[in-house]
Amino acid sequence: MGAGVPAGRVVAVRARLSADEVSVGSGLLVTGRLVLTAAHVVAEADGRLLGAVSVRLSGSDRWWDATLVWSDPAAAVDAALVKICESGWVPPVLPAVRWGRLTGQAGDVAAEAQGFPRSLRDGDERVREHATGHVNPGVDEGARRYDLIVGEFPAEPPPGEASPWSGMSGAGLFAGGLLIGVLIVRTDRFAERRLRATPVHVLAADPGFCRLVASTVRLAVESVELAGLFTPAIEEWEPSPALLLHPARAAVGFYGRTGERQDLAGWCVDPAASKVWVVVGPGGQGKTRLATQVCAERGEAGWVAGLVDAYASADLIGRLVDTATPVLAVVDYADTRLDQLRVLLGVLRQRTAVPVRLLLLARSAATDGGWWSQLRSEFSALCATVVPQSLEPLQDDADGRDDADGRAGSFHRAAADLARAWAEIDTTADWPALAATLPTPTDLSDGRYGLALTLHMTALTGLLQAGPHRVAGTGPGGRRCAPRP
Repeated sequence: MGAGVPAGRVVAVRARLSADEVSVGSGLLVTGRLVLTAAHVVAEADGRLLGAVSVRLSGSDRWWDATLVWSDPAAAVDAALVKICESGWVPPVLPAVRWGRLTGQAGDVAAEAQGFPRSLRDGDERVREHATGHVNPGVDEGARRYDLIVGEFPAEPPPGEASPWSGMSGAGLFAGGLLIGVLIVRTDRFAERRLRATPVHVLAADPGFCRLVASTVRLAVESVELAGLFTPAIEEWEPSPALLLHPARAAVGFYGRTGERQDLAGWCVDPAASKVWVVVGPGGQGKTRLATQVCAERGEAGWVAGLVDAYASADLIGRLVDTATPVLAVVDYADTRLDQLRVLLGVLRQRTAVPVRLLLLARSAATDGGWWSQLRSEFSALCATVVPQSLEPLQDDADGRDDADGRAGSFHRAAADLARAWAEIDTTADWPALAATLPTPTDLSDGRYGLALTLHMTALTGLLQAGPHRVAGTGPGGRRCAPRP
């Protein structure tokens, strides 16, 4: 499993202590202007700044002024965010950082970091170095540290001298292409081979850190060991109105389904519950959106959760047996993925140390020889008592009604949310203002509006037709909307 440090994001960090002395460390550019580093590189233990901060990209001799924007000395977390504040800075064009954590029990997970240790210098500047080795997830039962055990390391320094690794503090620690921590260099002899790191999942628990980072990128912490098992998040969306309706885009804020969410959350944590749950309903009813919302809530509770990729291999699925972290695996279009389901259910037959739950989504679960009947027959111990749950039409929890009046509120909420999302792409109109003027469709009592997708599609079509462009879209009930003159 490759580590995959993005070299274009590696930076040197320094804080000016005096006219002749600086604190030097490493860092990682995690957004266009934010650099993640170790707190002790730029600040005292109580959070006071050491001095003026600047950073430079690896391979460049240009230093850029920066300012400390986040640290948490009260929580004794040795990590900090500094922001490049100097005008003229142009961020490098690079793929978004993916955040990760170790969730399995097996050791010897390949990992590496790149930074600027004092043992490597070129004149007055330090040279970038790789620290490569492995991380064992069980080194800290409190899950508040990782240790990178390096394969090659410098000679031990004479007593009283700084570690040759000094300067690597703040470097991003990667495993499997995911950023899992920020290095903290210790100076005792044992540490010459063990470089400690603050895990990313510890930082992700801090609201201040998340507000800064997630304002520009989506902070989703993935599993290193289960990478590839779940469908990856879409980092960049095409500027298409239709994609605003994609469940993963989540342009319309989630509402309703309180009972279903509570039932699924209770099922996940109930040790006596079946490992399998089946939800059925027509296309557009909101099955996938409900599942992604439940996955997000499980993620906030410390679980690994996501939609299983249709191409996930049997070897990847088999890693679920080794998980030390609870897992919720969702299979969409389950009725078309019998071979993969057989592998998943085979894994669930085995005993795991923590809960592993399998949520299946399908349009139906016919009992007369259909896909669910086959699985119940083959995996009776797991599935015999499982009764598929029908997903009812979406209701607005504000009034609990599924009539035209209740749908009217849902329609206008969807229009407002879609307008805000589309305004980020198309600036030729005041889309939120246009959304506020949309008339309520007169036929909302029609049964087809029980489908959330139909309601949202109608809101989007009305919004686009109210705009300045000549657009053609699908209107209510599948009717074609003529372009505006």
